[in-house]
Amino acid sequence: VCITKDNTQLTVDGILYFQVTDPMRASYGASNYVIAITQLAQTTLRSVIGRMELDRTFEERAVINTSVVEALDEAALKWG
Repeated sequence: VCITKDNTQLTVDGILYFQVTDPMRASYGASNYVIAITQLAQTTLRSVIGRMELDRTFEERAVINTSVVEALDEAALKWG
């Protein structure tokens, strides 16, 4: 559940695809990279939606998507 800027609870479903590019970093960079990626995506999604009003969340799906992808790409440098 995400809470928007105007205090509306919003249930969000999503699909996350990822590919391990460096198995050594994935194994040693995080204790469980699948859980780490999932939690980072959820946290980023909640943060981005929390800064928007309900009406904007439907209009700016591309902005939300870009924010999540950028956060995961940045973390991928350490996690492989």
